[in-house]
Amino acid sequence: MSLQRTPPTAIKCASNPDLYTPSTSIISEANSNIRKRKQPSDLDSERIEIIINQKIENNIKSWNEKIDTLITSSIMNTVRSVLSSELKNISETLTNINDSIRGLRADNIIMKKSMDEMNLRFSKMEESINFCDERQKDLEKRLVSLEKRSASCNNFSEQVLTLEQKIASMEQQARDCNIEITNVPERRGESLVQLVVKLGTMVNQPVTTKDIVAAHRVPHADAKDYRPKNIIVKFATKILRDNFLYSCRSKKSITTEDLSIMGTQQKIFINEHLTKK
Repeated sequence: MSLQRTPPTAIKCASNPDLYTPSTSIISEANSNIRKRKQPSDLDSERIEIIINQKIENNIKSWNEKIDTLITSSIMNTVRSVLSSELKNISETLTNINDSIRGLRADNIIMKKSMDEMNLRFSKMEESINFCDERQKDLEKRLVSLEKRSASCNNFSEQVLTLEQKIASMEQQARDCNIEITNVPERRGESLVQLVVKLGTMVNQPVTTKDIVAAHRVPHADAKDYRPKNIIVKFATKILRDNFLYSCRSKKSITTEDLSIMGTQQKIFINEHLTKK
């Protein structure tokens, strides 16, 4: 039986290089011991060789098992270290991804709220636009109706002018029996009818209380006008009014002294009672 030897090439591994390995000195010592002994028979030689081979094989097998164990342990440690590092990196990456997903979810919620608010605003704007559209249609209908009415009332301005002229003429006719006396000082308890009677006597146009329908003062159009209020006198007939007015105008000047009115002498004016137009 031939002796089995280890492979000539050394196995590189991450095991401890100081492990115990068989050296050639042990084998040579064993061989030298065999030589020093007496030369046995061929049968003994074969037995010795078998025993030696068995011991060598057992040692080699043990060494191989130790080497395999060390290699396996080294590989396992390396793999574990690499896997641990990779798993840590993967865990960190997954954590970052989860954080990013949470951020995206939060942004999505905010965007959804913003979209809901925008939709609500658009809905309100649409309602407002519809309301304005309805109002516009209603206004257009009213405008068309007004245009139709204005088309049938083009002569309103002429009619109004005619009516105004008629009213002015009627007002003036209603004042045909009136005179207006201005700048007569106001006094408490004054009798305007007796004042007119006295004025008629002075201008040689006697009148009685029966000839006077009414006599009263009227306020000025301007509230800031502090002059005495004018006196309006209505006579029973237009002829009597005209005669009285003619007599007053024939008198060159009439003053408060002529009417026995106390105070500073002031000039009195007697005119027709005319309308503003």
